[in-house]
Amino acid sequence: MYIISQTESRSALTGLAIITMIVFWLRGNWKFILIGPIFAHIIWLSGYKLRAAGDFERLFSLTGREMTWSQGIDLVVTSPIYGLGFQADRLMLEFQHMHNAYLQALIQGGILGFIFFTGAILLAWKMIFPYLFLNRLKRIPENQRPLAIESIAMIGFLTARSFVESTGAFFGIDLLILLPHICYLQLLLKEPNNKEKEAVSI
Repeated sequence: MYIISQTESRSALTGLAIITMIVFWLRGNWKFILIGPIFAHIIWLSGYKLRAAGDFERLFSLTGREMTWSQGIDLVVTSPIYGLGFQADRLMLEFQHMHNAYLQALIQGGILGFIFFTGAILLAWKMIFPYLFLNRLKRIPENQRPLAIESIAMIGFLTARSFVESTGAFFGIDLLILLPHICYLQLLLKEPNNKEKEAVSI
């Protein structure tokens, strides 16, 4: 929390706010609510007072990203189906990068890469959704729940960043963190359903 606040990164602070709510919700322990105001104050202090200097408009400024996105869309047109390969934005846009995971996937992997990357994110959340809102977390063995909550929180954090950062960049650490968490949840959360199917078939 301290390191994220020192970066003054709005996407990281937004991700921190989201995963705080996710963890509070999944833990179901109202003692954690006492920590909420501390988190909110740190996010407000770092994001609004320091990064945006108290200016509400600066808080939502894209800091030139929209110009890079426009150039990136023009770049996509040159190879829309298969894309232009790894780090195409940096190589072809004077070392700029997209600051958007989905546009990055579109440029690097074309429409096919975009479909696979976006589909993976959507399917991960489709898998997670029942455990967030349908109280299925109790089906997970108790010793696995903390790691499951951590994985859900990390996916939430990185999804929040994906709209204004290159979470899907093949050279970045975000993707190296995101994929193992998705794979872990795929193995863990699907296991109860498989057991139920076996019981029904028997």
